[in-house]
Amino acid sequence: MIKLREAPDKWTVTAYNKDRYGKHTRRSKRITGSKQKAKRVEKELIEELAAIKIGFEYSGLTYGEFLEKEFFVHIDSHSPSEYDNLVCSMRKWCVSIWHLKLDAINPKDIRSILDTMGEDCAVSTVKKMRSFILRSFNLAMEGGLKSNPVSTVKVDQKNCKEFEPGVLNREEITILLTQAKILKPDWYPIWAVSLFTGLRVGELIALLKQDCLLQDKMISVNKSWNKKIGVKSTKSGRWRKVPIADNLMWYG
Repeated sequence: MIKLREAPDKWTVTAYNKDRYGKHTRRSKRITGSKQKAKRVEKELIEELAAIKIGFEYSGLTYGEFLEKEFFVHIDSHSPSEYDNLVCSMRKWCVSIWHLKLDAINPKDIRSILDTMGEDCAVSTVKKMRSFILRSFNLAMEGGLKSNPVSTVKVDQKNCKEFEPGVLNREEITILLTQAKILKPDWYPIWAVSLFTGLRVGELIALLKQDCLLQDKMISVNKSWNKKIGVKSTKSGRWRKVPIADNLMWYG
């Protein structure tokens, strides 16, 4: 139904149908333009409702709308420890498909995102993004999307930037700890333990006195910490023991 809201070119376009359960559904848009444009919008709304009727729950949503309303909420509920990284990464790298309709995105669109990332990111980062996008479309398929455009796209490692491992050498460690004693004395022991054990930040925060077995010169790493959920398992889900370097023993 097309209704002139305000002469000469402001229209209200409305379409009606039923979903697959027989419940009445409606889509409505206000537009400015010719009546021909209003007819095109009406046709789009009718198609959206038809898709909903046959079972596509997210019909009419853009990819960005789907992420914000459905996928990010799903991640926060099921994997809160990776929520922040996932949301920030997808908002940054999925700009090219953000305003495309969810069911209009094809493998070429996904390939373009991964190739663009490869110019600035390591292959592991690109693979992680592919995993994020793949999972978003898997969720969309649970809502009736016919196919996943990511499933046939692989990360081309030749297009990814190569990075040298970011490991400090002995001289750099000495400089860091020397300056830490002067500028940040409260942080000195934390940075020292981190450098000499290789513990992750979350593992350091969760470390308790009883986890440090001084008589055995070992640290039992059995938990981590995350700002979303607090104390949790380690990243790998496994416990491990880390030797305490002689340089750290005096501080214990």
